[in-house]
Amino acid sequence: MSLSVGIFDIFTYAIPGSLYLMLGGYVAERLGWFHVAALGDVPVVLLIGGIVVASYVLGQLTYVVGTGVDRFVPFWHRRWSDARKEFLARTPSARGRRYVGASGSVLTTAVEAYDREAAQEIHRLRAVGLMVRNCCFPLAAGAVTAAVEAFAGHRVGAAVVCAALLAGAAVSTLQQNGRLRHWAALKTLEFCYWIPGIDEALGARRDGMLTSLINRDRRIRR
Repeated sequence: MSLSVGIFDIFTYAIPGSLYLMLGGYVAERLGWFHVAALGDVPVVLLIGGIVVASYVLGQLTYVVGTGVDRFVPFWHRRWSDARKEFLARTPSARGRRYVGASGSVLTTAVEAYDREAAQEIHRLRAVGLMVRNCCFPLAAGAVTAAVEAFAGHRVGAAVVCAALLAGAAVSTLQQNGRLRHWAALKTLEFCYWIPGIDEALGARRDGMLTSLINRDRRIRR
């Protein structure tokens, strides 16, 4: 049995999950529930593997928190229609083409069927955008934790600096999340502009299998 972890899993789940894990470990250490020194007796390979698995699982379990960020903090969130407007402003020759009005998921599938390497660039931008979005809450929680440390009188200077940096990073993730996912939507529209037969495929009713037409054009191109 083979196990493969893609770039989407690493960026979207594992990295944000590691922030939750570090924050939870720090709070547990400060409250006396857990001592990091106890991990010194654990074999390195087992320890690293456990951290990776725990980070991935935490990232999966807390993904819903990231979706809540989009819903309740929509300041920098951009819609697919925003990318469509910007694309048409940049590329007037695309006006009137049928594919421009299609959904983003359908167009992403079309790019993946036509050119898998091009689709990887779209997936990378989306994954990094989701990563920074999902990092927003643990960074904000870390800022609150640092503020509590400052009020408690523990290393006040360092705690204040950490609170300011973490709060700034949390706000920055919101802006960067919107930017990266907007770029992914633009890339999708730009790649689809060059796919032969995509408008006919989207407009076909009887035998309108998008991937079949794309694969046909790809075979002809080869």
